[in-house]
Formats: sequence, C-alpha cells, structure tokens
Amino acid sequence: MRTKEYVQDTGAHLHVAGIGLEWLIPVIVLIAATALGEWAIGLTWLEILGSEAILISYSIFLFGYLHDRMHLKNIWFLRNPLLKKWFLKARRNHDIHHNHITDEGLMKKNFGIAFPLYDHFFGTYHPRLERLNRQGVEAAYDRYDISR
Repeated sequence: MRTKEYVQDTGAHLHVAGIGLEWLIPVIVLIAATALGEWAIGLTWLEILGSEAILISYSIFLFGYLHDRMHLKNIWFLRNPLLKKWFLKARRNHDIHHNHITDEGLMKKNFGIAFPLYDHFFGTYHPRLERLNRQGVEAAYDRYDISR
C-alpha cells in the first residue's frame, strides 16, 4: 500500500536515523575493508576518502532516498518520461520483495532496490508477484516484535 508520506517503522529495535544495527554494522565493516583494500593497492588517503564518499553517497541515495520512494504514491519519478518505465519496473520488483515472504517471516527475493543485477547473479531474483503468504506475515510480526 502506498502513502503520501513514508513512515519509517523500526519498532523497538535500536537504530540510527531509521537504519537498524543489522545494516549499520556490516556497512561499517565493508567501508573499513574497502578502505584497507584501496590502501593496500596504493591509493592515497585523499583518493580513498573520495572513493568512500562516492560509495557512501550512492548508498544513502539508494537506501535512504530511492527505497523510501518505492513506498510512496504520486512521486516525481512517475512524471518523468525518461525514468517512469524504469521506476515502475524497479517498484514492481520491490513489491515482490515485500510480498514474497517465507513461512518463517523472511523476505528472500529481489533485494536489489533499483537494479536486479545481483539478484540474477545470486539466484534471488523472482519475476512475478504472488499471493501474500499470510502465515509468513504473522511469523514476521512475531519474529520482529511488530505490533499490529
């Protein structure tokens, strides 16, 4: 269901700016590993800072901006003739991500927010929307302690 405004619901879980620790900790580890790898191949600290700034900016755009737009109605992407077709397809894949829930309450398909390349590569791409697994939704409520 789309709304005019996106509401970030992290429940009672610890988070920073709406991003849970289950995302922040791996991101910090990946940033550190990337910086170390760049240093190991001889990049200067200035080049490393520039590279990391680009990676972080892209991630913020993808997860902090674009993901939220997937849940909103009447947004500017739909009025832009160059982006509308791509956005509708990306939104459909994202809807499948939220709709394809296992009996254990886990989403295991279509993780790519804007581009399904890695989903194809890792075998997590699912092409069509199926009926919502109500048992999986109930399990997700219980798993993540979400009030109904």
